[in-house]
Formats: sequence, structure tokens, C-alpha cells
Amino acid sequence: MEQSLLAGFITSTWELSLDHALQQQVMEVLLVLAERLADPAVVQTHVTSQPKNHWSAATLFSGLPGLALFFLFLARITREQCWFDCALRYALLAREACERQSSISLRDLSQWCVFLFCFEQVDASSQRARLTLQTRVAQQLVDTRQQFPTPLAYDVMGVSGLLGALLLPHSDEDDLIPRACEVAASRLVAFVAPHDPQREAGWAVPASYFPAQVARYQETPIINCGLAHGIAGPLAALSLARLAGWSMPHQEDAIRCLSSWLFQHRLEMPWGIDWPAVIPLDLPLEEVQRLPPARTAWCYGTPGIARACWLAGHALEEQELQAQALLAMEGVMRRPEETRQIASLSLCHGKAGFLLQATLFYQETHLPSLREEIALLTRQMLSGFEPTAPFGFRFPLSGAHIDALGLMLGATGTALALLAACSPCEPQWARALLLI
Repeated sequence: MEQSLLAGFITSTWELSLDHALQQQVMEVLLVLAERLADPAVVQTHVTSQPKNHWSAATLFSGLPGLALFFLFLARITREQCWFDCALRYALLAREACERQSSISLRDLSQWCVFLFCFEQVDASSQRARLTLQTRVAQQLVDTRQQFPTPLAYDVMGVSGLLGALLLPHSDEDDLIPRACEVAASRLVAFVAPHDPQREAGWAVPASYFPAQVARYQETPIINCGLAHGIAGPLAALSLARLAGWSMPHQEDAIRCLSSWLFQHRLEMPWGIDWPAVIPLDLPLEEVQRLPPARTAWCYGTPGIARACWLAGHALEEQELQAQALLAMEGVMRRPEETRQIASLSLCHGKAGFLLQATLFYQETHLPSLREEIALLTRQMLSGFEPTAPFGFRFPLSGAHIDALGLMLGATGTALALLAACSPCEPQWARALLLI
């Protein structure tokens, strides 16, 4: 590929979220990290030397695809061919790792669709591969008769995530993918059951499914509010489907039902609107205020829930809902640092996830307060860079710190969130998190 083609990555709809000086600081750190990660042999040595590092080479969330995305988006900013070459090298290694798998879950296949979509502007084979995978995901979903094989199969790792991937562009001649989108959306609408007075019982999951909640709730049925494993996931997925032009019976009712329920069960904290991580099924509404607020992250808490509600307001063309979502985001930015529970720099449940969502909100609203929060989070994350650590950033695990590289719980996600904040390029990979 000619280096000049890299100029085509820059989009006119995105702008830098950081001032020039802070952007330069970010790039200095990330270029050091890139030099360190450029050699696959060195990376392999480090990821195999530490068993508990959340590494699974063939998966987007935990493996080589995330590393390929880091180099791809670095190339988009710097327009340097060497980083683009690294991106292709890791993409090839990721495909080889995937081919060595004896079996690949439907979830992982759908995430691969998002991964390949990010490469389509620079690699024609990626589009062909993605459309093939999309069709494969669609066929498996259509052939699956069971509504949800497990109680959590509605979430980002399940049908909500599948729908997000299936909504990516496809050939007009392919009727299988539209059928699969309809199947996925209809299952989510049936899960929400907006006109069923007993619908909340269908949303509830035993607390034992969530290790952090077992001690408090034992086997009590709970409703998870979060974006990763809770009802905000179907809300985001159904909203993205509506924004993509999909409309089916009761879809808008389901979107309104979930967003209304979440705001009815919000917490009024000193800093503003917030949410608990989970709510016991039988807890009276007036007692919800006694629950502790969740962390300020993508997986749980206001950033993820507010983003889902923002998308819902956009899908329904209801400015008041979007205003409430933005109000929640503004409130959580006032939350004291010591109460945010995001000491980690990770994308899933740390500062990187909060940074990414603040960046997305800023790009759509241009609020100065969001830009200030982006700068604050960026400085905090840069202060966590450890030059002697193999992957530059370290992550807490069971009272210790580990060298993790994956997208969700490691350095790749941290780096990609920083790139999104200092880049004129939309982070297309955020579709895997149901954020765009």
C-alpha cells in the first residue's frame, strides 16, 4: 500500500478532543509503547510468561485483533507506513490464531466482524472476510431456535452484541443478514416485553452470576443495570438498530420501556444522577435510593447507561431523553475521584472506558465540561504509564498488578481510548461495545 492512501482515514466529522500540547504528550507515550509492541516475538514472550493476564490470542476483547487495531489507528494519526505494516502483521497473526481454534463462539465471530470492518478502507480482503463472517453469524442465529441459551445471553456478549455486528453494512442482495437482524431484534424485544406487567421478572438473573454481588445478595434475583451484562445492553442494541433504519413491532416501545425504567430507578447523589450496579427484583422503588452507586465505567455505572440512553433518545428523536442522559454524564463528572471506583486504567471497568465515553459525548455535544474531563482523565492515565513495564501500563488483579495486553482489561484498550481522544478518526471498534 502507498503511504499517501493513509490520508484517506481522516474524517471530517471528528475533531481533536485534546489541546495540541496534551495530544503531543499522549503521542510520545504511545509511540514508546508502539516501539515496544512492534515485535510479535517479544509480545509473545511476555504474554506467555504470566498466566493470569486475560490473554486469548484469537479474540478481539483479549487478543491479537486488539493489538492490530492499536497499530491501525496509530497509523491513521501518524500516517506512518511502519505502523500500518505492524497493523497488517498482527491482523495476519490474529487470523492464523483464529484458524487454529478448534471451535469459535458466535460471540467471537461477531466481534471479528467489527474488527474486520475497521480494516476495510485499507484492505479489500477484510471486507470480503467480514461479509463471509457476517453471513455465518446470521445463519447460526437464524438456525438457533432457543430464545436465550443462558440467562445472560441477552447482553453485549450475547444477542445484543450479535445485533450490533449484524447491523454493519452488507450487500443489498443478501437477505440472510436482514433476517438475522430481525431475529436478534425480535428476541430482544421479547426479552424486554414492554407490554407485560411482569416483565421485570424476565430481566432478573440470580446474583450468583455476578461474583461481586454474591456476598451481598446470595441467590436473590437481581436486575443488572449495566451496559456490559445488564439491561442497558439491549437498550443500546435496539437503539442502534433503529438508527440503522430497522423498525419492527414494539421495538420503540421496548426502547422507551428500558430507558424509562432506568431513569425511574436512578440514584440522586450529591453530584447528580447515578445508578446502582444491580437492583434486587423485589426491592420497592422508594428503597432504591439506599443502594450504593456503581463504579464510573463502561461495564457498570453512569457512563455506559447514559450512553445507552443517549442513543435511545437519538433513535426515538426525543431530545428530552438525550438531555437527561447528558445531565447524568455531566453529574458523574462531578463525582469525587475517591468514590469513582476506577483505579484501573482498563477499558472495561477503569478510566479508559470513562475516557472513551466522555470523548464520544464531546464529539456530539462539544460541551467544554466534557473536554475538561477528557483532559483530566488523559493526564491521570498518562501518569500511570510505567516505562519499565512490558506493556507500559499495569492493571490490578487480586491485590497485585499484572502486565495485561488485551482490549478490555489491558494496555491495548487503554491505548486505543487515548488515541480516540487525540485523533480526528472515529473509533469504529467501539461498535463492539455498543457505543456507536
